[in-house]
Amino acid sequence: MQNYSFINEPKSYDVTSTSVTIQTEPKTDYFNKTYFNMEMSNAPAYVTTVKNDFTYTVRTQQRFSTPYDQAQLFMFVDNNNWVKAGLEGGPEFQQIGAVVTQFGYSDWSTFDYDPKCDSVTIRAHRKGNDFKIEFKTEQMKEWIALRIFHMHNATEEIKIGVMACSPFAGSFEAKFDQFKLEELQWK
Repeated sequence: MQNYSFINEPKSYDVTSTSVTIQTEPKTDYFNKTYFNMEMSNAPAYVTTVKNDFTYTVRTQQRFSTPYDQAQLFMFVDNNNWVKAGLEGGPEFQQIGAVVTQFGYSDWSTFDYDPKCDSVTIRAHRKGNDFKIEFKTEQMKEWIALRIFHMHNATEEIKIGVMACSPFAGSFEAKFDQFKLEELQWK
């Protein structure tokens, strides 16, 4: 995991040559203003800097303990412009979704997902300032499109990696592996 560093370094984590494990802390998240009238940008994110067009893939593995625990792919431009996408949930429910934050305001799109699924692979593509996020599980043969969007303030260089958080009182362990950065695969 060369050339990666933390934004908001967690108290407990493990980094190997092929994986990152983050123990979340309560009341951590990335979400700004929209509807919930909260501003949080204190979750740990393990990121590297990339330039221009790319495809980035990572697998998340987790067992959530409290509602809205999250294990996510994370793209960061600055404190007002960032994206998180992946699984979130708790012991009794699970969702897959994305939050796109631009100009300091977050939007949120989700759909219910198999609560027994404890692993998902997320893939992000960048083509100029247009992005596409896809996901699949080990049982799936094809990628499923989760979101296509335009990042107005994306710069040539952005940070990309993973983040994990527990917005409420809980904590859990999120593991990320199968990191892959490659030339753009979105045609």
